Amino acid sequence: CLFLLGIPVLLLELGLGQVFQGGHGSSLASVHPRLRGFGIASALTAFLTLTYYSAILAWALVYFLCSLGSGGLPWMGSGEDRAASFFFEEVLQLSPGPDHLTLLAWMPENALVLVWTAIYLCTRNGVKSAGWVVKWTVPLPLLLLLAIFLHGISKPGATDGIDMYMGQWDMKSLAGVEVWRDAAGQIFFTLSISLGVMSAYSSWNPQASPHLIQDNFIISFSNSAFSVFAGFAVYSVLGAMAYVKGTEVASVVTSGPGLVFVTYPEGLGYLPFPGLFSCFFFLTLLTLGLDSAMSMLKALACCIVDSSLGTRLQSRHSLHKILCIVG
Repeated sequence: CLFLLGIPVLLLELGLGQVFQGGHGSSLASVHPRLRGFGIASALTAFLTLTYYSAILAWALVYFLCSLGSGGLPWMGSGEDRAASFFFEEVLQLSPGPDHLTLLAWMPENALVLVWTAIYLCTRNGVKSAGWVVKWTVPLPLLLLLAIFLHGISKPGATDGIDMYMGQWDMKSLAGVEVWRDAAGQIFFTLSISLGVMSAYSSWNPQASPHLIQDNFIISFSNSAFSVFAGFAVYSVLGAMAYVKGTEVASVVTSGPGLVFVTYPEGLGYLPFPGLFSCFFFLTLLTLGLDSAMSMLKALACCIVDSSLGTRLQSRHSLHKILCIVG
C-alpha cells in the first residue's frame, strides 16, 4: 500500500501545493474550477477528524499528568480489571447507556481545553510558530520511544512479544480484503494524504524547488519506518507484561483505545520505574498528536485564507482562534 497508494498520492499532493502555491482547494481549482469542492471537502474532513482526535489527546494528557504523581500509577492496583475501570469509569466516566445522563467528566474536559489552547499557540503565527514547535516535537518522540524500547527489550518475555509482532506470518490473510483495507487506512492517515494537509505545507516551498521527489520519499519512508519501530516498542512491553502475568502474549494484545489507555499503561506498570516510562509514553503520544493536530488545522485554515472569505479576516490569529473555539 505504501508503494501503490501512499507514495504516488503523496507526490501528487505535494506537487499540487508547490506548483500552484495554494491549499488543497485552490490547487485543485487551478486544475479545474469544479474540483475546488473536493479540496474544501478534504480539508473539512481533516478538521472533523481533529475534533475527535483532540479528545484522544486530552485523554493522553490526563494520563501524562497522572504519571507525574508520587503516589504510584492510579491505574495499577488490586483487581484484575483495575486499568480498564480507571479508564472507563474514572477518566471517561461512561454512563450505563444513553438513557442515563451524567455530568461532564471534568478531567478530560479540562484537558481538552488545554489541548486546544496548545494547538492555537502552536499555529497562530503560521509556519513560523509551527516550524519552531516541530523542531522539538519530531525528534523528541523518537528519543522517548527509543528509551521505552530499550527499557522493554531488556526484560524477560520481551522477545516473545517481538516474535508475535514480526515472527508469526499468516500469508493467507493477504487474500482477504480486511488486511488491505486496514493497511490502506494506516498509510492514508499516517501520511495525512487526501486531507489537504500536504498541499497546504508544500505551498510554502519555492515553486521551482527541485527537492519535491526527494521530500516525497523522505516523508514516506521515514513515516513507515517510525511506525514499524513503534511496533517493536509496543510488543516488547506487552511480551514482558505477559511474562510477569504468566500468560500468552496473544491474551494481552488488544487494539484501538484499549491498547493505548488500558493494556499498554498496565504493561508499563509491571516494569521498573513505571512512572518515568509512563511519562515517556504519553509525552510521545502528545508530541506526535500535536504535530498531527497542527497539520489538520492548517489544512482548513489554508483553504479559508485562499478563498474570498480569507480576505475579510483581519489576521490569521483571528482565523486560528475561531477554528480552535469551534473545535
